[in-house]
Amino acid sequence: MARKKKKIGPPRRLHTLFDIAKAGRDATVSTILAPIKYLSAPKADGHPVLLLPGFMTHDISMTPLQTFLNAKGYNAHAWNGGINWGPSEERMEHIKTRLKEVYEENGQQKVSLVGWSLGGIYARELAREFPDMVRDVVSLGSPFEAVNHPESTVVGKLFSYINPDVEPAISFDPSLPIKPPMTSIYTQEDGVAHWQACLLKENKKTENIEVKSSHIGLIVCPQVLTVLLDRLAQPEGKWKKFNSKNYLLSRIKLPKKQAHRKKP
Repeated sequence: MARKKKKIGPPRRLHTLFDIAKAGRDATVSTILAPIKYLSAPKADGHPVLLLPGFMTHDISMTPLQTFLNAKGYNAHAWNGGINWGPSEERMEHIKTRLKEVYEENGQQKVSLVGWSLGGIYARELAREFPDMVRDVVSLGSPFEAVNHPESTVVGKLFSYINPDVEPAISFDPSLPIKPPMTSIYTQEDGVAHWQACLLKENKKTENIEVKSSHIGLIVCPQVLTVLLDRLAQPEGKWKKFNSKNYLLSRIKLPKKQAHRKKP
């Protein structure tokens, strides 16, 4: 008899209550460490990166991340889609068109996709549909399993109210494979989505990396920026899983089965 999957409920209330305050902490720490923390970051190759914002957020929320990546040598692009109210047919067509624009504007270089929360779910779908245009995907606190566990986010009811005609389980089935490599960055302190809903099924081209951050703070968290620079610097076609040993003082965690072990 098949075993029932454990239900994923909402994040802890304390995490939800203090998410904004913790985001301020993350932003402050990132600002203080900025002059020295990323000096040892892998060298950028200038390839294009498309940034996709979270639910009910705008390009403005991604501006600090876009500025940071451009300063580090990448060609980061906004999604130019206004406020992300959810996956309407019009909005999904827009992001497909936007990916094609960024791809063509950059001499048909493959594009890295970085999506925050719902934006990461969009990014995974783009990578599944257009693998020849996508280099890799990095998601930040994206609750992929919310399609099967709607109570795993605190905005599930609001999402359904705003998007009554959307059937997420059909539109964003997390069991469908994608060809480009993908990294899911998550935090157990997430106050918007339960961290277990953000985990990918791991294989040779997928990984889950835990950081210490709030949900809102994921776009400015120093640990996230460290992982992001490392992931974007992976040579095209030669992707390897993140090695936390390269960043000993960062306290970045990997699942036990993925952690790099010492050779006997």
